[in-house]
Amino acid sequence: MRKYLYRKLREYLDLYVRPGDRIAEIDARETAERLKFQDHELLVLPGTSQQIGQPRVNLEALAEFRADYVLLNGNIHYEADVQDFLEKLRLALLPSTRVIITFYSTLWKPVLRLATALGVRAKTPEENWIASEDVRSLLLLANYELVQQESKFLVPIYIPLISYLANRFLAPLPGFRQLNLLNIAVARPIGLSAPDRSKAPSVSVVVPARNEAGNIEAAILRTPRMGPDDELIFIEGNSAAALGAVYGGATVCAWYPITPSSSLADAFTGHCRRLRVDPVTKKNKVAIVQAEDELASIGMVIGAAWNGARAFTATSGPGISLMQEFLGLAYFAEIPAVIFDVQRAGPSTGMPTRTQQCDLISCAYASHGDTKHVLLFPENPTEAFEFGAQAFDLADRLQAPVFVMLDLDIGMNHHLCRPLKWDDSHKYDRGKVMTAADLDAGKEFGRYLDVDGDGIPYRTYPGTHPTKGSFFTRGTSRDRYARYSEEGSVYADNMQRLVRKFETAQDMVPRPLQANAARPTKYGVIYFGSTAPAMDEAIGILEARGHELDRLRIRAFPFHSSVASFVADHDFVYVIEQNRDAQLRSLIVNENGIDPVRLVPILHFDGTPITARFIAGAIGDHQDQLKLTPLRKVVS
Repeated sequence: MRKYLYRKLREYLDLYVRPGDRIAEIDARETAERLKFQDHELLVLPGTSQQIGQPRVNLEALAEFRADYVLLNGNIHYEADVQDFLEKLRLALLPSTRVIITFYSTLWKPVLRLATALGVRAKTPEENWIASEDVRSLLLLANYELVQQESKFLVPIYIPLISYLANRFLAPLPGFRQLNLLNIAVARPIGLSAPDRSKAPSVSVVVPARNEAGNIEAAILRTPRMGPDDELIFIEGNSAAALGAVYGGATVCAWYPITPSSSLADAFTGHCRRLRVDPVTKKNKVAIVQAEDELASIGMVIGAAWNGARAFTATSGPGISLMQEFLGLAYFAEIPAVIFDVQRAGPSTGMPTRTQQCDLISCAYASHGDTKHVLLFPENPTEAFEFGAQAFDLADRLQAPVFVMLDLDIGMNHHLCRPLKWDDSHKYDRGKVMTAADLDAGKEFGRYLDVDGDGIPYRTYPGTHPTKGSFFTRGTSRDRYARYSEEGSVYADNMQRLVRKFETAQDMVPRPLQANAARPTKYGVIYFGSTAPAMDEAIGILEARGHELDRLRIRAFPFHSSVASFVADHDFVYVIEQNRDAQLRSLIVNENGIDPVRLVPILHFDGTPITARFIAGAIGDHQDQLKLTPLRKVVS
């Protein structure tokens, strides 16, 4: 058991440390069973005291070593005073040092003691069994900041195939995660030195990352120096989007696990532990519900939003398919909701761990009947954060579902992007909401009455007034005052108003970004989402081959009028997508009445992220064909 456990633990910890880092491993029990890091400068110190106030760690040797990482492998189980141990250890650390603490889950206490009694496990003098929450508190008391915490090893012994499947796929999942044997906490010391305000400010760069072996160094080398103390921050797109939901005012999250969106809901839960707790009562100010399925989750979101909460769900393509009927209800009853769709390769189960941009049509026109929904297309985790927050304002202003169209590449893979920023003066825009005072003042209230000509009616929260306003809603046809009606003219009037509302949304959503070539050109390119980094690189390749293109990055649907203008200004426009059926091209043609011949599809759909080489090759080949001069027919 121990041999397998130590080997796998070393593999996990190798994700935290880099070759050449200086690692100080404080041996809890002075055994030979250490983690044996390779390609690192290693200092091994004895270090556990059974007497309070008398740590056996050689603090002077540790301070002289100037460790990048200090590994406490099980030490907190044997320390007589854990807080005192951490406080004294902190004095020998650098501000940049990270402390990695491994400790057993309290759920495994009876199992490990039984193993010891049966002789399967060596006898140990454990004194402490500390829960993860208590470790977090002890670190805080000892002036450390918890940087990351996770758990590993659902099956800590080697069983062919079973160990791999359980530890690789089941262990990270909610529900199973709490059953894992080992907890890993990474912390940094705080308050060791005050910042020097006389120096120029530092620069932070966000680098979303996952499975980054071999890529980190290249990302750092490509980053220009921008300040005296540049800082690189690694974050995943799903985590950034979840943080955007927190800053956007979300207080309800109802979701059902599905790859690759589960980590978004999980990240929201983690962010809320820090940002959604009442400082006085210590009670959570958020409701997070794992529903029985995707249909139930969107139903909960709609119900919460109808009652005035800002609510969202996170899902992927199969979940969108299941949510269709409820999405039609939200559209027709005009209830705000936010859906984060982390797209994967479909149809059906498809390739759950591969990326695509294949849910555009199913989201844009979700549900039966005539519907049109707002879609946002972030290019990286920075925009995932920004659009994630903005989506809640849009949903409230438009009283409609809003989709944030991520994909697996953005949600779970690496991208270099600018730091996350937030304006603390921002106030949530709840849109057109009548108060009790408005109703008492005699303002005319019709739940589906277009007062301002923008297609957006006024609403009330349920219970705003004891006798006036809205108290229930439904998905049947009705007149401007919410009275049931199946008259054709009444239905048509309501549907035309919904079209006006969608047209109003054109000027609310993020506008496209255009970049023109150095010289006038007859050719353009349209792209969106995670294609952006590859597109930017491809432009340089194409220019080197003599091909000039204007480019337009679409950031939302409905399309701004500049999209149709961009197409009209060029003879041919290439539309770059990561799906088989040219879904963005179809939307552009359908919504703008454009001749499809002028839109040349460039399609990549094998599940891997699109590359600059692929884009440049496809566009370059088409451009070369356009330059060919046909041979004249020889007349005898």
